[in-house]
Amino acid sequence: MTSHMPIVRCAGAPRRRGEAHGEALRALIQATQERWLESLGRAGHADPLAYLCEFVHRTDYTAAMSRWTPDLLDEIRGIAAGAGVSFDQLFAYNLLDEEWWFSRSDARPAAGCTVIGWWDGRAGGPLLAQTMDIGSVYNGAQAVLQLQPDDAPEALVFTFAGMIGLNGCNAAGVGVVVNNLAMLPHAAHGLPVAAVVRGILARRSLADAGTALRGRQPSRVDQLRVLSRWRRSGCQRQQPDRAYQSPPRRQPLTSGRRGERCDGKFTREVRLRG
Repeated sequence: MTSHMPIVRCAGAPRRRGEAHGEALRALIQATQERWLESLGRAGHADPLAYLCEFVHRTDYTAAMSRWTPDLLDEIRGIAAGAGVSFDQLFAYNLLDEEWWFSRSDARPAAGCTVIGWWDGRAGGPLLAQTMDIGSVYNGAQAVLQLQPDDAPEALVFTFAGMIGLNGCNAAGVGVVVNNLAMLPHAAHGLPVAAVVRGILARRSLADAGTALRGRQPSRVDQLRVLSRWRRSGCQRQQPDRAYQSPPRRQPLTSGRRGERCDGKFTREVRLRG
């Protein structure tokens, strides 16, 4: 738990948004990076920096980000510059889910969150919530980004200092949370989970978010719960070559770390185009 969660306003072009994030949370980013490197050492990586170098060079997530979310790459560069840390190290730090499977360490089992989406058909709109069942190394690094981009809706994004985002909602009424399904397929390329989340939050409707997700190749399997203020909810399960989508519904939709299906049956499968 943290008694204080900073809210950082990040406005304008991608690089400038990142710089604002990095400058405002510089000390917190640097301290969290130190704890993170120490945790990698405890997990069996004698030289954490060498391990991260291997991780980045044996995977290729920059290609997908350069193609589909180049603005987020610029934002990460801005965070690194503002915080006074290495871009390569900060980029690896942003690959939270991807590093979990790459490490394959019994000492650091992948976290598994629980999400719930709810709308009972009454006024007031849907409810979307998520636990962050994650290692204590990130405790105290929690922050909220108030994103004010030039070309997308304003958004509030929950994150750890130095990361582009974990979940959130935007002013157009679109919200997204994530389940880690570590037991299912992954890939050493594709769009990282954090970039998928931020890509959804740049959309103005549930339909636009779904279209964007189905048109981009993700790096791994995760279950995404996306809701809009128009009282509709949808569940997407993404994996490196396809996405599964369940239809909107009104009943509670829950899922946990063991990978339960979000509505009992996925009704549509859409192949992702490369």
